[in-house]
Amino acid sequence: MSETRILKMYKTLLKNEKDNGSLEKYYNIKDKRLKIKIHMIDHFKFKFNIKFTRFPQTNILRKKISKYILMDIAKYAEETINISIVVKFPHDYPFEPPYWSILEYNDNILIEDISKYYDYIIDTHNEIYFAEEQWTPAIDFNRDFLDILVKILTGIKYTIDI
Repeated sequence: MSETRILKMYKTLLKNEKDNGSLEKYYNIKDKRLKIKIHMIDHFKFKFNIKFTRFPQTNILRKKISKYILMDIAKYAEETINISIVVKFPHDYPFEPPYWSILEYNDNILIEDISKYYDYIIDTHNEIYFAEEQWTPAIDFNRDFLDILVKILTGIKYTIDI
């Protein structure tokens, strides 16, 4: 039963992505530097790849340097944050909550390793559902992912504002 439900959720996400052009547009995220992709790992796991890309501002140099040189500079000065998160659904989903985890985090912006912040976000989210027993089958998966996404975007905003 839950396997069918999970497959249906995945197909709905793909449909929303196709109908809106991207998951970013579906979730009404206006920042064009952010890209979200979803992949099904198996019948009980989804993987979300979240990539934030920022290019340096070259407006000041535009009048003084060739556009081809500026394009080369932009390639090497690109700043990225890559986060892969996995959601694992229990066999009795939606009566038990999904379990979220960070699969991978890397960036070329900060020297400090802030992956612990993202681990904390995910751990806190899971703790609310498991330890504090705040999960209910009425929580829609799209809203659950949106909750995680907002917390991750807050971390990205912190990283790029430093």
